[in-house]
Amino acid sequence: MIVIVQARTGSTRLPGKVLRDLCGRPMIDYMVETLAATGLPTIYAIPEKDRAILGEHIASLSAHNAAVLAWDGDEDDVAGRFDACLRHASATDTFIRLCADSPLLTPDVVMSVISITRPGGGPYALMKSPVGCAELCDVETWRQGLSAATREQREHVTGWLHHGFGAMKLEVVGYGERFVVDTEEDFNRVERVVSRLTKPVHEHAWHEICRAGLSV
Repeated sequence: MIVIVQARTGSTRLPGKVLRDLCGRPMIDYMVETLAATGLPTIYAIPEKDRAILGEHIASLSAHNAAVLAWDGDEDDVAGRFDACLRHASATDTFIRLCADSPLLTPDVVMSVISITRPGGGPYALMKSPVGCAELCDVETWRQGLSAATREQREHVTGWLHHGFGAMKLEVVGYGERFVVDTEEDFNRVERVVSRLTKPVHEHAWHEICRAGLSV
């Protein structure tokens, strides 16, 4: 099993957000630390144009079993970028897909998506929490579906996986806020949460992050 993180600087709503300063550190640093805490092998999938700055920064932080793969294909072909990572890693069983817009993602969310597929789970599972989502997919099923995927499906992978592969979905409820960064307002909210934490994000459980978020 490997983790694949989709990261790029070319966000349309908040350009450069993954490297934006979040309480003294680039935002991507928080996810790198979280994944290092899980001990899972990880590949950061980035566009070729981001190799020099984003790729080198991630590589400088990744002391655990991690790699950076720069994709020189269509930047909107998210599925193609992920498939390149699977082939690079010679993956044959399952992979976990994450997005780099979740700096408050905690290790327990990542590990939970593994547990909800056992025993005898389907080919796809989604763990959805206020601090981010983790998707798990069977590699063989992924490749069978990829050959017939449309351009839209290759760009908007979550909807394709969820509706096409029959998700076993575990959605965490009970918190009205969402702590994922898509807009300036989202970033400001997350920044307030991080400023209130007394220990690193990766040392918290997701519900602790949410409690801190409700008090800002």
